[in-house]
Amino acid sequence: MPTYVDSSVIISALKDETRTQDAQEFLMSADELLTSWLTYVEVRRNIWQSPNVGMAKRARKELDEQMERIELVAIVEADWRSAADIAELTQLKSLDAVHVAIANKFNPDDMKFLTFDKKQAEVARQLGFSVVGA
Repeated sequence: MPTYVDSSVIISALKDETRTQDAQEFLMSADELLTSWLTYVEVRRNIWQSPNVGMAKRARKELDEQMERIELVAIVEADWRSAADIAELTQLKSLDAVHVAIANKFNPDDMKFLTFDKKQAEVARQLGFSVVGA
């Protein structure tokens, strides 16, 4: 079953955080991973916030390797409109709503949603997704 992965999980997999091992295990155990180009931007921005340049360079290399395993879904106008609807109805943060909207392009019965964000997980569940991570 395909799994849409939110940037929160990839960030945790690349950084030394309390959920790093969980994130790495989730990513390695998934058969098919999907995310959006938004994830790539969010993760790159996040890893370069580190004061440790060496760690950031290693994380960037690992990100590029990780992204080779993940299908990147393009964001179209309908996704932005759907994200706005989701954000308005649920008060979910804008970028989190974009991720949910993109995953929602697919049948929730046929896809898992992987996130460490509790509010995002709650909204994904409301839409019918089986949520992993949060």
